[in-house]
Amino acid sequence: MDRWLAGRLKRSESSITDTESTSDHPVAKQKRKGSAVSVFKVQHKVQATIRKLAQWKKRVDQGNYDSFENMSDFLTKEETRLPNTVTNAVKEHLEGLKTQLHE
Repeated sequence: MDRWLAGRLKRSESSITDTESTSDHPVAKQKRKGSAVSVFKVQHKVQATIRKLAQWKKRVDQGNYDSFENMSDFLTKEETRLPNTVTNAVKEHLEGLKTQLHE
């Protein structure tokens, strides 16, 4: 019984694979379409992240750290400001991330 079932499953799997590889089959079309859509979505998300990084850098320039919740909470609680060296390091880091995403 187990051999019979294994044989049937193997033939079914082979049949499905052969059918999907046919270019007119809906599953094959969806697979091709899915790849293109995924690349587009990823590219769109990368561009959105680049815009966010630019916005965050602009906010840091203005002394606004709300985009960084933990840092903002700490600065508010301690009633202090970040030293310029730290602010510059944050801006450089954000710019470096943006540059890496452009590559």
